[in-house]
Amino acid sequence: MRLDAVITKYTTYRKAFGERFHTNAQILKSFCRAIGGETEITDILPEQVNNFLNGTRPITASWHVRYDALHGFYRYA
Repeated sequence: MRLDAVITKYTTYRKAFGERFHTNAQILKSFCRAIGGETEITDILPEQVNNFLNGTRPITASWHVRYDALHGFYRYA
């Protein structure tokens, strides 16, 4: 299944429970842009996830926010 489709389903799923889910949705959209929305979710490499998480800046509190967003998404997927 394509990454963009899974992210859309996951966002809809979380919002169905009444969550605002704004920040995590934005992080996942950014992840989708970084990886490529047409990429099959099974083709995403750990290095790509690490590159998204680490970026080019030092690790800060926002790293943990991105990690938590991806962690929840991958548990769902």
